[in-house]
Amino acid sequence: MNFTPPIPMVQWVVLGGFCSEDGRATIIMPHPERVIRKQQHSWCPPEWEEDGPWLQIFYNAREWIG
Repeated sequence: MNFTPPIPMVQWVVLGGFCSEDGRATIIMPHPERVIRKQQHSWCPPEWEEDGPWLQIFYNAREWIG
């Protein structure tokens, strides 16, 4: 895995996501697949419908794939 810019040698690094160089594998934190419905949130505003805001990530990915 390559980092741009290069990360200097440190004892710990905080990273929120990774993507393979060819773009076929993506790993992200937090886990949006765990809270795609509004019922899975501890609180939500009244204007949210059935879907939570994290589900948009998957809608966007599906649209990009075609």
